[in-house]
Amino acid sequence: MFQVLKLNLVVMLLIFASGVMMAELIHPLDASLIIHVPHGIALGVYLRYSHRVGPAIWFGAAAFFTWFGQTHFTDIAQAEILGLSSLLALGSLLQAWVGATLVQKWLARDTSLNSIREVLTFVLGVTTLSTLVFPTWSLLLLGLVGQVPYSGSGSYWFISWMSNLLAVMHVTPCFLVFQKKRRISLSPAEYWEAVALAFLLYVVSQLVYGLWLPQTDYPLVYLLFPVLAWAALRFHQPGAVLAVLYTALVAVWGTVEGRGPMGAKPVETAVILLQLYLFVLAMMSLILGATIATSHHHQSKSEKLGNLLNRAINEIYVVDLDSGDFVFVNEGACKRLGYSLEEVLRMKPLDFTQGMTPQQLNDLVERLLKNPNRMERVEAIHVCKDGSTYPIEEYVSLARFGNKKYLTSIAMDVTDKLQAQEAILNASIRAEEANQAKSMFISNMSHEIRTPMNAILGYVQILERDAALSSEQKKRVEGIRKAGNHLLGLINDILDFSKIEAGKMELTVVQFSLSSLVEDLRVIFKPRCERNHLTLKVDCSFGDPGQWVEGDQGKLRQVLINLLENAVKFTDRGEVLFRVSEEKEDRYLFEVIDTGCGIPLEKQEAVFDYFIQNKIGLEKGGTGLGLAIARKQVGMMGGTLKLESDPGWGSRFYFSIKLSPAQECPMEDLSDYDRVVALAADQAVCALIVEDNQSSIEVLQETLTEIGVECQAVVSGWDAIDRALAWKPDVIFMDYRMPGLNGLDAAKMIHKNLGAETTKIIMVTASGYRHEQEYFLKEGAQGVIAKPFLRAEVFKALHDILGVDFVYRMKTDFQEEPVEAKGGGAPVTLPEQLFVNLKQSARLGLMSQFEETLRELESMGPDEANLARRLRRLADNFDKQGILKALEASAPQPLP
Repeated sequence: MFQVLKLNLVVMLLIFASGVMMAELIHPLDASLIIHVPHGIALGVYLRYSHRVGPAIWFGAAAFFTWFGQTHFTDIAQAEILGLSSLLALGSLLQAWVGATLVQKWLARDTSLNSIREVLTFVLGVTTLSTLVFPTWSLLLLGLVGQVPYSGSGSYWFISWMSNLLAVMHVTPCFLVFQKKRRISLSPAEYWEAVALAFLLYVVSQLVYGLWLPQTDYPLVYLLFPVLAWAALRFHQPGAVLAVLYTALVAVWGTVEGRGPMGAKPVETAVILLQLYLFVLAMMSLILGATIATSHHHQSKSEKLGNLLNRAINEIYVVDLDSGDFVFVNEGACKRLGYSLEEVLRMKPLDFTQGMTPQQLNDLVERLLKNPNRMERVEAIHVCKDGSTYPIEEYVSLARFGNKKYLTSIAMDVTDKLQAQEAILNASIRAEEANQAKSMFISNMSHEIRTPMNAILGYVQILERDAALSSEQKKRVEGIRKAGNHLLGLINDILDFSKIEAGKMELTVVQFSLSSLVEDLRVIFKPRCERNHLTLKVDCSFGDPGQWVEGDQGKLRQVLINLLENAVKFTDRGEVLFRVSEEKEDRYLFEVIDTGCGIPLEKQEAVFDYFIQNKIGLEKGGTGLGLAIARKQVGMMGGTLKLESDPGWGSRFYFSIKLSPAQECPMEDLSDYDRVVALAADQAVCALIVEDNQSSIEVLQETLTEIGVECQAVVSGWDAIDRALAWKPDVIFMDYRMPGLNGLDAAKMIHKNLGAETTKIIMVTASGYRHEQEYFLKEGAQGVIAKPFLRAEVFKALHDILGVDFVYRMKTDFQEEPVEAKGGGAPVTLPEQLFVNLKQSARLGLMSQFEETLRELESMGPDEANLARRLRRLADNFDKQGILKALEASAPQPLP
């Protein structure tokens, strides 16, 4: 009796003290217990001592809740606190009883959690269900007394449930694995290893949550994982549960102190994230400890039976089909199963075989009787005499001896094979994780490059509109623009590669003219083919040339450009054929055929791999990414990029995709907004620019002020909030990634104070991911502009979001200049041969020859030079009809 009283006193004090300790520890967060340690202790002691400790659990919980109520519930009378605490303590006792009952039903009261099945049953069954009791019970009680408002009941219940669940996961296993009958003995070497492990765990936890290193952007929390893995690997489940319990308490302490990955977050977010983190950590450690314990168990078993297994690797059985009894079992099978030969001979095949029902065995025998020469392969599990199991791969056949029929079986233990497969799978997962990390790095690098590119291309757009620039300076600016766009294209290729590897590439379906796309590609690649002395043939044989379709125009254009560039690059003579034809059900076949060097059959599939190039490819240049990205993009569009090639004769790349007819009229073009010169007379716009990059501020500010927008600029999220509240601008161009407070959080604070109708917010981001831009809109932004932005995109955003009207310049960029004669008003008359050369070059699209002839025309005089400049402008705009019209006006006079 005295021992029971002493036990109850210790348990009561332990529950009360642990509750007070945790409450004091998390008091700065002003939240419920992150880990309700008393409930973990309650279930543990109940499993060890059953109902004998029931009074201690109730009294300890009641004392804690009374203390907690007096310190937190200041608006409740003392008597009400005592009554409420008594009822809450009853919920604690009820939860412990439910948990112990579930353990006894599904596991064993003294389970050691040394198998993954036990761990999953304990966590997903016992823990998850039993910990529903107290949160629900306490929510009802606290709701009745008005301590939990209806609006916050869901959050309270979830946090309370997680705190109970984490307590059972972290604390209760200590009572299960540390029992007297499982006394753990350590050798001197293991003892010092345990001391070293404990010291290392302390050092790492201080690095993560202490004051030694700043915690801003360093993922130091991952340093804990190797230490926890070491604890599980060397000391199995006991080491795992102790290490994860210490780690959890340190994580709670560090978060409360405002350190670690969750320390700087808002209170409610920090609590939920910390609880989820601790759940994953505990789950990982318990499973890892169970896996290693199971592996250690099997390894120990294998060492004991090693010599015998070496003598008899396979198990051999012979069964009499008439009686179903064993007539022969080899020594290796007996020793592997743990039975004596006499015991096995008294058993039936299914007595120690799992994974096969009697009906399945009968069906197997029937198949063998119908075809006696047949051999069946069976996968099953053998159950040893001691209850352990192992997977087998069994080959079964029919044998005849006289008039008797026997079933012969040769079984092989495939444990090592399955473990090897699992190891390969784990290695594949680790490789994929490393690949994802690489993709994230590439994506971040692309993000960092796009920001300065925004400044470069922005300044170019501003300079191109400067009337004070000379023609030579404008050519140099145009060169900068072309080089910048080329560099941006390379960056986008890298970003596409990272999107593919990270699984984040998405389709962007728009309406576009397929015939216009084909014509654009013809205009782009015809001069390139001419420079390489190749013939470009374009064959379009689809229905309505003016028909608009729906699809991902950007990806389709990128794929076709890649295929055409490769065709031109790897073709030294002959022609390049680009053919588009319509198949049935709105499917279109795209083909690029060249007369180049060709690709051997054994290397054709390799050209679609990343970074793979043959000798010719290395000589021609490139990264080896193009075809790999193209195949992925075609696959996303519902097709398959294929290759047919003969070395020395050329190659044919082709694919077929579905492009549905457009259901609506085409949307407006950005080119209209590129003609904006000023705000309409009755319009006034105040814009705040929030950007930590000074060059980006200058580009956007000059773009806006040029058309009459009043602008102010700040360099941080906090400054943006202050300026917005004081100035109340019509629109804010908000950069997302800034030090301190990011743009989205700043936007939410501004909208909270000013309202979304007063001030519109356009997020400016260097991210190329569509899902991130959709996320900004979902979170309250009215618009998104990606860096580097175009001038037209900025003005379109102002129109769409604010309804701003503009003054536009005329669509005709160049006024056609009349060609004056040398002595009066007659047009310039060209020499016959010069006229023929110019007209033929223009009609055939031979632009290099056309340019040479223009230089000859310029040397003839000032009027001819004026005509040459006009023709060159028309050529730059690919206006072939305008060139021919101008030439006809200067045609030579026929002889009389």
